Amino acid sequence: MQANSNDLEIHEFICVKHTCRYGSIHGDGHEVVADLCQHCFEGMCGDILTITPNSSCDIDVDVKNILSVNKIFNEEGVKKALKRVGQLWDAQYHSAEGNELHRLVELICTYENISSVNSID
Repeated sequence: MQANSNDLEIHEFICVKHTCRYGSIHGDGHEVVADLCQHCFEGMCGDILTITPNSSCDIDVDVKNILSVNKIFNEEGVKKALKRVGQLWDAQYHSAEGNELHRLVELICTYENISSVNSID
């Protein structure tokens, strides 16, 4: 599946990243990376997956809401966005997580600029 950065589906891409060891067919020390849409991942790995609830689920839902409206409305939204930015900080450029990181940073900066202008008035 092809997704663009404006598509909410892109936030459900799964990045598989592995550093190969001695004896690997891909080469000792080489890194293998695959970004897969959730549907392809489910099709390939669904019968062997173990899915457990995440304790940061509430923040994930709030951040998805922020991304869906493309705006941060208050300080609580900024706090949640900043927490998610911390989780995504090492995301690979142009990956689903990297795109999410970039959008959140832009939204935080936009909110902070609007807040500072409003506080001056």
